[in-house]
Amino acid sequence: SAGQLADYGTPPTSVNSTILDVENTPLKGKKIAQIANNYFHNLILTDEGQVFSFGVNNCNQLGYPSTSKYSSTPHMIDME
Repeated sequence: SAGQLADYGTPPTSVNSTILDVENTPLKGKKIAQIANNYFHNLILTDEGQVFSFGVNNCNQLGYPSTSKYSSTPHMIDME
């Protein structure tokens, strides 16, 4: 449950969850139009057409350069 719509800490050992606090992320002030999620990661589409992702990133599936295998903070994907 590492990438579901909550911050589960570093997977896979953490079992306590807290709801994602968007006030402390790049999503602050954004209007969310759609959310797509699966077991390990999430995509968020804003009403302005921006796409954000977070969750497990062990194969760079989040769509942005990162050396981290996991992100609990949504990051905007550069669509250009």
